[in-house]
Amino acid sequence: MVWLLHHPERMVIPALADYPAHLHIDLLPDHQRSGHGRRLMEAFLDALTRKGVPGVHLGTLTVNTPARAFYDRLGFHEIDVPDRGPLTYLGLHL
Repeated sequence: MVWLLHHPERMVIPALADYPAHLHIDLLPDHQRSGHGRRLMEAFLDALTRKGVPGVHLGTLTVNTPARAFYDRLGFHEIDVPDRGPLTYLGLHL
């Protein structure tokens, strides 16, 4: 993680250019499936929209099917990213 902090250029992926905002959300297991994640996402997406941000992207482990279902319900779609490794990239136009 320290290496990633000092090498942000690894996050510059041409396929994500239409989605300039990036998000990451983690909830402790005891707080999942209780509406907290949806409320956090709604607040974040609303703030981006008010700032005029055209889109947001995220990466999730492909094997994390519960997270994928959550983002699908929020309207995210898969973005084709070459050499994505174990991640699936999702985007949302705002």
